[in-house]
Amino acid sequence: MQKPTWPTEWKQHSIMIAWTDWMYTGNTESLLRCYDALKADKLLAFCARASDGLLETTHIKSKEHAPVCDIVDWPPGERDGFDFKPVNAVINAFHCLNLRQMAEIAAALGKEDEARDFSTRAETLMRTFHDIFYNRARGCYRDGEGSDHSSLHANMFPLAFGIVPEAERERVANFVKSRGMACSVYGSQYLLEALFQAGMDDAALSLMTDSGPRSWINMLREGSTISMEAWGIRYKPNLDWNHAWGAAPVNIIARYVLGVRPLTPGFGKVLIRPQTGSLEGVQGTVPTIRGPITVGVRHDRRRCYRLIVEIPANMTARLELPPLQVSDDEVSLDRTTIQPVFKDGYLILDELPSGKHLIVWQKKGMAPTTFEPQPRITKEGFLKRNWPF
Repeated sequence: MQKPTWPTEWKQHSIMIAWTDWMYTGNTESLLRCYDALKADKLLAFCARASDGLLETTHIKSKEHAPVCDIVDWPPGERDGFDFKPVNAVINAFHCLNLRQMAEIAAALGKEDEARDFSTRAETLMRTFHDIFYNRARGCYRDGEGSDHSSLHANMFPLAFGIVPEAERERVANFVKSRGMACSVYGSQYLLEALFQAGMDDAALSLMTDSGPRSWINMLREGSTISMEAWGIRYKPNLDWNHAWGAAPVNIIARYVLGVRPLTPGFGKVLIRPQTGSLEGVQGTVPTIRGPITVGVRHDRRRCYRLIVEIPANMTARLELPPLQVSDDEVSLDRTTIQPVFKDGYLILDELPSGKHLIVWQKKGMAPTTFEPQPRITKEGFLKRNWPF
């Protein structure tokens, strides 16, 4: 906060970090302490163009503020040919997100007038972002104002940050998917988020489990025991062998594959939205400030789907689950048939109370499906069958 480093986006990440800390803890002490600095320095309002609010950041220096210089991705060879322009899509995608988060931060601190101002600016800027950067003919975003080039980065960030209008999401998502892992380990965090946000679960899982040179398996192959700064030595000969940004799958598994994310600060209410793709089963426990949340999924080629969740005390949950066929589903909660509610392609169970719950749905009239627990070998060498259903 007090001695920032040079990349523009690292300043923008300060707001993201503050917002995430508040959402995961419910504690506003840090927000209150940092609010003025977040608003004055990290929001980069001094770089905003008077005409439309877009940030103009390339190599801008200010006597009052630390210099900014866009990084887009790192190492430099991982930018998918990004065409740097004074007003670019990556920096302004972060700015749209920052404004939304500052609106929520201001509201949490009782600064209602500032919250409304941030919210209005965010809504206006997202429309401007789309008007300036979107290439309607190609169905993707340009790297910057005046550029004819469209990189993965100019598209994965707005897709991950919820900036893309609903009518264009599929086209942008298809472009992002088509580029593969054309980014660094740092960028992969937002690439995976973008694919999961777009419902492309299997595409994201495929990248996470890939064994090519641009993969986490390659880090193991090169002898690393902790995530590295780059995919391998060929991409950065002087790479750092202990970079936390290289560990994206850890939080992605918790937040998207198991689907556990806070809906209210401090996990008063939690979203559980498993995105398992073609995985036949997944099981895990996610720690929260109110206690651990356990999620287990088993499904059989989309004919039957079973979910077990265990929710700590003092917490409610909203479940969003992919339906089989909306008109032909039978859903039970804790072995009692219920009338399902569907919205935006998901089966919704809201205000689920704390405790252990079993949700099952399958075709109407179908005999109950049982799943045989799959054996696995523990580190001690013993076979273990531990599916909880």
